[in-house]
Amino acid sequence: MNRSSQHLLRSCTTLAALLAAMGSQAAPSPDASQSPSRMALREACKDADGELQRALGTLVAQRGLEGAMRIEMELQGNRIGAVSVSGGAPMDQYDIRRAVRRLNCDSGRAERQAVSFELNFTADEGLRRSGG
Repeated sequence: MNRSSQHLLRSCTTLAALLAAMGSQAAPSPDASQSPSRMALREACKDADGELQRALGTLVAQRGLEGAMRIEMELQGNRIGAVSVSGGAPMDQYDIRRAVRRLNCDSGRAERQAVSFELNFTADEGLRRSGG
């Protein structure tokens, strides 16, 4: 196995471990009457760990991403609506947003649900997900 393959494998392994550790929900907003209710990522997107791993593993290895990105998305039934990404370079935000929009999710609810989580990138370990 060459060095590039080892780095990609290490990045993917780290991503899987970090996604597995995620599970907390974000606090509700002060004006809960007008904002969507909150839902945990894993509750709505059962295979988010695997899907994000497949979508972002190569990106993490190729670009050597570092830092944190906060992701907020709205979900209504199985339709992902608005996705916002804060942190990181605009090009990386675009790729993260695209990967999140491709998640296979279903809230099982007719009303809008807000889902938020954080992705943490480190040079040696790849991607970590926390929250949501």
